[in-house]
Amino acid sequence: MNSIHLFVDCLITQQEIQEYCAFLYELLETEITVSAFAELIENEDALLRLARTLAEIRVTQLDNQELNTTVFPVEIEYEKNHLFNSQKSSQCLYSGYEYQNILRKEWPFPFTQKKILSIVLTDRRFLTWETDCRYHLRTVILGYPCILSRVGIVEAPAKPKEYYLLKHIGASIELQNWLSANRHRYLELEDTRMKEVIKGYLFQCFYFWIHHDNEFCDNSNCVLYNSHWQEEVLNAQFNHHLCPKHT
Repeated sequence: MNSIHLFVDCLITQQEIQEYCAFLYELLETEITVSAFAELIENEDALLRLARTLAEIRVTQLDNQELNTTVFPVEIEYEKNHLFNSQKSSQCLYSGYEYQNILRKEWPFPFTQKKILSIVLTDRRFLTWETDCRYHLRTVILGYPCILSRVGIVEAPAKPKEYYLLKHIGASIELQNWLSANRHRYLELEDTRMKEVIKGYLFQCFYFWIHHDNEFCDNSNCVLYNSHWQEEVLNAQFNHHLCPKHT
C-alpha cells in the first residue's frame, strides 16, 4: 500500500506540520506518518556512526568534488549536537546525493521503499556537483528519499540582481533600503509565504514519486519549474499552478 512519511529535521510548529500533511493528503488520500528525524537514531552507536558520516560528506571547496576526507573529533561532536538540536541549523555544507546514500544504507526501510514517499524536511544546506565542475546549493533533491531544505529555499535561488550589485559595491545603507522596499521579491526563513512555497516543493516530491520522473518543467508558471531566482519561486512554487502539459 502506498503511504507518505515526512521526517522533520528543523524547528517548525505542529500547525505547520498539520498543514503540510493536509496538503499531501489532498494529493493522495493515504496514510501520512510524521516523525522527528532524530527518532530514527536508536542508540549511541547509531548516533556516532551518523555523526561521523555527516562530517565525512561535508563540502569543503565548491570547486573540488573531493569531500571532507580528514575528520576531526570536534567535527563529529558538532554533528552529534546538531542531530538532537533542531533549534539551530548546521552552518556546514553537505553533499546531497551522499546524504541520500547514507539514509538508504542506514535505514533501508523506509528510504528504499518505492511504495513510500519519504521526505526529509530540513534546515541543513545540501549541494550537488554539476557539469560546470562546481557544487551548487539546492532547494530540493528528488529521489529516495526526497530532501527539501528550508534554508535552501532562501539561499539557493538568487535574489534580484540589484541586491548583488549593491552588496558588491559595499553600499550598506542603500542595500538595507533596497531590502526593506523589496521584501515582496525575495524570501526569508520566517517569511509568512514560506509555507505555501514549501507546499509547492512538496508537490514536486509527490510528482517525482508518482511518475518516477525528475525532469523539471520548462514553463516558468508551472509548480514543477526549476526556479533559479527568488522571484521565480514566488511565481511558480508559491502559487501551485500546473501548466497545461502537467495538468
